[in-house]
Amino acid sequence: MFESLRVGAARSRGSLDAIIVGVFQPDKGATPSLDPDTTGLDTDGAIQAALGRKDCTGESGNLCEAFPGEGGPAPRVIIVGLGQQSALSPGAFRNIAASVGRRLASTGDATVGVALDGPLLLAGVDRARAGQAFGEGIGILGFNFDEYRGAVSKNGKTRPAITLRARDKAFEKGMARGLGMAESVNVSRRCSATPPNIATPMWMAREAQRMAKDNPSLSVTVIRGDALLREKLAGIATVGRASENEPCLIRIAYTPTKGAKSKQKPAVLIGKTITYDTGGLSLKINNSMRGMKGDKDGGCAV
Repeated sequence: MFESLRVGAARSRGSLDAIIVGVFQPDKGATPSLDPDTTGLDTDGAIQAALGRKDCTGESGNLCEAFPGEGGPAPRVIIVGLGQQSALSPGAFRNIAASVGRRLASTGDATVGVALDGPLLLAGVDRARAGQAFGEGIGILGFNFDEYRGAVSKNGKTRPAITLRARDKAFEKGMARGLGMAESVNVSRRCSATPPNIATPMWMAREAQRMAKDNPSLSVTVIRGDALLREKLAGIATVGRASENEPCLIRIAYTPTKGAKSKQKPAVLIGKTITYDTGGLSLKINNSMRGMKGDKDGGCAV
């Protein structure tokens, strides 16, 4: 969907290609309106004029656009519906972000402002949590997996590289955290989707090591060969002998660099990471094996 997504530090209005504003769904028969904190962005009335169109309903995820003249907040204003004010919650911003993200994927706008703090203040919704949900929603939407597609199946379209800038610091900080969470999800999805002739046990181990290389809080230990038997992991060693690909156990340890308590007991997550399951004694028929690359999803999630 996107070449890349990041949160930018600058908030210069004149450098934006587009800006996102939000409106609540009004009572039946009424027209959506801007909140007091966002009204100042409507320098020439273009946004209010767009709100008067029938396609601008304010329903959650509904989109319409305005195109202000020179001196406006941005050449394009994307107006996203937030639904009923009383029903707005931080979690709603995942779907709201996905709706906006699909539009941004087609516009090609590179620098996008987010001005949703006004409606959040009116609704009493935590801006940092809403920002995180927004980052998660647009980040998960941006997942791409075409590493193994041939040239014939690629459409040749270029994906936009988008920088998001929020007017509100708390929302922007949450949005950056949300994008990080989404990237974690997308790493798991990428490992899951990788076919078993590539995603062998040692490939999974190398991916874990690559992930830890750039994170000082992570360390990776790969137990393989005779070390599996010494660690009393005979099940992994024995079952793995049926494959030409060597089995292993991957241990990822997370030690926070700040606030860690030395005597605190660790939380342990265990993920099943069988990279391909033919069914053992009851061999699966051909089409039933197509989804067996997903048998490693537990380990991918961890």
